[in-house]
Amino acid sequence: MPFDSLTLAAAEYELKTKILGSRVIKIHQPDKFSIILRLHNNGQNYRLLLSAHPVLGRIHLTENAADNPTTPPLFCMVLRKHLEGAKITAIAQQNWDRVIHIDFNATDETGEPVKRRLILEIMGKHSNLVLTDSETGLIFDGIRRYSYNLSRHREILPGRTYIAPPAPHDKVAFEHITAENLQIILLEKASDNLSISIQRLISKAIAGLSPFLVKEIIYRSGLTTETAVEFMGEYEYTALWRSFAQIKQIRNIGSFEPVLLKANNTYYDYAAIKLIQVPEAEQEPCPTISTALDAYYSITQTNNLFKAKQNNLLKLINNEHQRLAKKIALQESDLAETVAAKKYKEAGELLTTYMYLLEKGMQNITLNSFYKEEEEIKIKLLPELSPMDNIKRYFAKYNKAKKSQTSITEQLNKNKEELEYVKSVLLNLENAQTLDDIEQLKQELTEAGYLKPKPLKKGQKTAKIKDTALLEPLKYQSTDGHTILAGKNNKQNDFLTLKKAQKQDIWLHTQKIPGSHVIICHEFERPITTQTLIEAASIAAWHSKARFSAQVPVDYTTVSQVKKPNGAKPGMVIYFQQKTLYVQPKLPEI
Repeated sequence: MPFDSLTLAAAEYELKTKILGSRVIKIHQPDKFSIILRLHNNGQNYRLLLSAHPVLGRIHLTENAADNPTTPPLFCMVLRKHLEGAKITAIAQQNWDRVIHIDFNATDETGEPVKRRLILEIMGKHSNLVLTDSETGLIFDGIRRYSYNLSRHREILPGRTYIAPPAPHDKVAFEHITAENLQIILLEKASDNLSISIQRLISKAIAGLSPFLVKEIIYRSGLTTETAVEFMGEYEYTALWRSFAQIKQIRNIGSFEPVLLKANNTYYDYAAIKLIQVPEAEQEPCPTISTALDAYYSITQTNNLFKAKQNNLLKLINNEHQRLAKKIALQESDLAETVAAKKYKEAGELLTTYMYLLEKGMQNITLNSFYKEEEEIKIKLLPELSPMDNIKRYFAKYNKAKKSQTSITEQLNKNKEELEYVKSVLLNLENAQTLDDIEQLKQELTEAGYLKPKPLKKGQKTAKIKDTALLEPLKYQSTDGHTILAGKNNKQNDFLTLKKAQKQDIWLHTQKIPGSHVIICHEFERPITTQTLIEAASIAAWHSKARFSAQVPVDYTTVSQVKKPNGAKPGMVIYFQQKTLYVQPKLPEI
């Protein structure tokens, strides 16, 4: 459910009961859209969050202590100047809109009493938070400043007079809807389009209702969202009005019943009231709307931060992948051209053998090949060179091509190894599930030189990177009771295989496919069975690029047969005496 007018009404009701009369202790601005007022009232401390975020705009009490920038932004400084020490005297939602006013009694620099008003407008990309003089209406500042160049209706600039956001000119305000005028308003809006659905019609005709709330009103009336206006009669309009009246009554008396919507153990939404349109099993009651909002947006912001960090790293590694793939293609093309080295060598050998046939001034000579019977080779000669100089020229070209071939081969192999590493990082990024997973990968990429380390603080000699890579690996248990471990990233793979595992443990990895290192912990009193090997191989296949394949080859050997070459990238190892299982990727059943 979006933060709509009903949610704001629930927040207003709660805030009036808890923070009216509060004194402002401190003010923070954790990001460019949000302000947190730390309040004290009747022996209780509160944090009030006001957010003008274009997507996550909202107001509620929060338990989360957000990190703050070392230097407070300008708007935060303006609020501190005017509101620190001030007392909240009024909290009011404006009509049935997503605008709320918070009034303060404060004092100015001379100690004279003044009145201030903080206005939060929650309107998508036009959201704003504005501080004004509540008596004169003059603006002190806004969290988003703009002039008439961006808005024809008003300016949000210091010294300008505050003008409220324009109301929808073609809609009727929700609070003006009555039993007598509901049908008239809807039919006038429908005009000659009586086939329009009742859901679309209400959204077009009545202001202050989110699509989610419109849907709830229709469900409460017993109608369907696709019911066409032409099929609406007196009974349907009466039922619809009863639903409107229910919502009005809830708002007027404050009988909100906040819920979190939950599926698969994850909160996916919230609502200020119990819902008809959602199964009751998915609705988790909350004591207050702030509790619901705080829980939901904490998860949402964590997920958004996770996605942003994941996408930043994916962009970086995808660019590296493209760069290496292009480089390898060019080097393979160059390597193919160095095949001519053999022809230069054969030409030099033939000219040496048949030197007695050569004369200065010759432009070419045709000789029989040493390696293919009855094949004649036409060799080009430079007429200005002596026979010996022509021979030397071909051997020089051979040596140059051979040297180039060796250099290209070395670089090609190096780039192919790096490409395999980059593929493994891509897999780990795609499989990452938490911010810790992302931070570990950032650390790995920083140490590998793909990311620049954070700049040193003043007086700091070396950059300290928190060692988060040694967090516990994924842990499973086989049917036979053996412990099976799987790394979540390359540094963890190294730690798991090279430090944590014992030499007699079994090491598994998908054959020539990026994936996790998997370890079966060997217990001497209990031998490792074929069943355990198959289950561990299935886990290795699941934690690989081939997760969605039907059959995946997985190599296994003892840990003692796994070695890490000097200078190899994280997670890159070689292994010996392996055997191979072909398994279906899957995790053990819990």
